[in-house]
Amino acid sequence: MKEKGFFVVSADLPLNAERYILERDSKAFRDLLSRTLKIGTMEFVEAWTSPEGSQVVRLVTSPDFGAWVPKALQSQASFQKLEFHDIIEYAPSDLARPPYSLSVCTESPMLGHKLDIRLRLTVAPTGPDACRQTLEGRIRVGIFGLGRIVEGIVKDQLAATYRRLPSIVGAWCTYRQKCLAAGEGWRLLAGRPQVGMGVPWMEAASDSGQTSPRPTWEGRRPGPTPATPSTPDASVHSASVTPAATEYM
Repeated sequence: MKEKGFFVVSADLPLNAERYILERDSKAFRDLLSRTLKIGTMEFVEAWTSPEGSQVVRLVTSPDFGAWVPKALQSQASFQKLEFHDIIEYAPSDLARPPYSLSVCTESPMLGHKLDIRLRLTVAPTGPDACRQTLEGRIRVGIFGLGRIVEGIVKDQLAATYRRLPSIVGAWCTYRQKCLAAGEGWRLLAGRPQVGMGVPWMEAASDSGQTSPRPTWEGRRPGPTPATPSTPDASVHSASVTPAATEYM
């Protein structure tokens, strides 16, 4: 029997698994998610190496409080600023060969121990230019009288987000083709943290001509990112979704 708070969602995506793993962390892809799903800014702010040799990063999502928190709950909230921190582990053993996987733990400074989200994200090839992304894990929200309600909202929004993810990645594919045709493939990895060290195929991709001659983020709070002449457009209807459900899809 599944434990309370457990969930599984998946989506079939029109992009090669290895390319997707590399490019989903880029500044342009994060901006596409942020704009399309209306989940606020998404920035990598910290990176370190675990005692086991995995690269670990902290991704901070800062959604707009008024746009996200339902009005019925705003008066009960003891905070007026939302922030979610994803602690993402890139373990070489989990990325060396498909299916590729990442471990994610989500925290929130304003909720503290009341929020407990532990996730496993898996990307498996399903064809030469296709993959399936699966997210499974457990959500627990320890807010008296609201915990189960919030957990249900998060799960529903996850399902809705994963239904839209193929269209978002499709828009990304159009953008990447334009970048490559213009000789600007470096944009596809710009802003990506230095992860995947110790994984031969990821190291090779990072050293290839596809990467930017400009430095990628190296474990410090990033400065301004050069504007791109044309950013990807998901061409789908924008709608607010639960940030905690999507900041690290």
